[in-house]
Amino acid sequence: SADSLWNGSQTYMGIWSGGAHPGSSIGARLRWTVPETGIMNIGGTSQLYSTSGNTGVTVTTKHNGVTIDTMNLTTTAVSTFAETGVAVTAGDTVDFILTTNGAITNNSTSLAPSIQLTTDGTTPTDPIVSSVSPTSLSLSVGGAGSFTVSLSSAPSASAVVALSSSDVTKATVPATLTIPAGQI
Repeated sequence: SADSLWNGSQTYMGIWSGGAHPGSSIGARLRWTVPETGIMNIGGTSQLYSTSGNTGVTVTTKHNGVTIDTMNLTTTAVSTFAETGVAVTAGDTVDFILTTNGAITNNSTSLAPSIQLTTDGTTPTDPIVSSVSPTSLSLSVGGAGSFTVSLSSAPSASAVVALSSSDVTKATVPATLTIPAGQI
């Protein structure tokens, strides 16, 4: 379930939906096994929740035990990673490993990986805006409203959507909207 927590063999070591905490000498590892031969794009975001009392964490992404990306997190800034066009075979493994850089306290870290896999020999394509709803909105002067923007597929890294108003004297919108990795 979404509230599930896997506890590891060491104090504080755990993985939950959307995050992990390493053990003192063993990393917390989230593994995906490739179901079919194809080409994958892999990416996502990670963020250290707090820097109080710790020296940070390292998030390592490996394909069949070979490192393809390493992020050293020492602040609470969101870090993004992306690798595209990686050839994979059914049974290959992709690991996301979270290890401590020293102190074990307060190393809880968000981990939002996203994997796109195609099996027809093509590289997965970036998502596109698939819908905006509602398609129009009537408001009183000074009123506010909201729209929902959906993508055709979950992006492997944060996707930035440009926004504009056809008449800025009547309606203003932010210049961009960022959709986090793994969200549609």
